[in-house]
Amino acid sequence: MNENKFLNESPEQVILIPNPRTIRIQGAHAERAYGLFDSETGTQVTGFKKGTDEQVEFDHLDPSNHYDVGAIEGMGDDKPEFVQIWTLSMKDDTKE
Repeated sequence: MNENKFLNESPEQVILIPNPRTIRIQGAHAERAYGLFDSETGTQVTGFKKGTDEQVEFDHLDPSNHYDVGAIEGMGDDKPEFVQIWTLSMKDDTKE
């Protein structure tokens, strides 16, 4: 399996798997939920998935799109709080 790994300052690790196009977050926190956003427009493109199994995976993604990863805490609250805004080190920059 060919994987590209990008590390962030937090213990979460974003892994890109090219075929089938998959983004996996290793070390996901149970109190957080993770979602994907279109890198160009900033539009949310997936629902948020809770990190209950210490791993979150988004698979069968469109290979022509670039995605950013975002994480929130307090998913059940009226106003969940972004705890991790995507950064350059977390962006899907496969084409670059």
